Amino acid sequence: MCYVMKPIVISEITYRKMNELKIELFSKRGVQYTFDRLIRESIGLPPDEVDARKRGSKTYFILCDNFIKVGSSDDPKSRRTLLQCGNPYKLHLLKVVEEDIEKEVQEKFYHLRTNGEWFYYDDKLKEFVESI
Repeated sequence: MCYVMKPIVISEITYRKMNELKIELFSKRGVQYTFDRLIRESIGLPPDEVDARKRGSKTYFILCDNFIKVGSSDDPKSRRTLLQCGNPYKLHLLKVVEEDIEKEVQEKFYHLRTNGEWFYYDDKLKEFVESI
């Protein structure tokens, strides 16, 4: 079933207020907040630090059906939990590497990229993940 929404007319004052709220929501103490941080705070997890890469983050591989997410985090288990909140399919933390090799892996398998940090989990990528 589809619903058709009527267009909403927003006054300039309302638009400015919305932007002020957006700025307040996404900026605290001059630090840009990411969507993940907002989710972490909303479900009661401690917020991440300013930049995970500066803290020696780990590279994780999260499997979802025929796709794999290659990312980095200082806490891959919590990252999987956050991703699971918005995903109807079961996510599996397949592997964690104790160093940040995220960019290298993403560049090596760029041809398998589907969206963002998600890649088709083909035989070559599977072999690579098992070998590290």
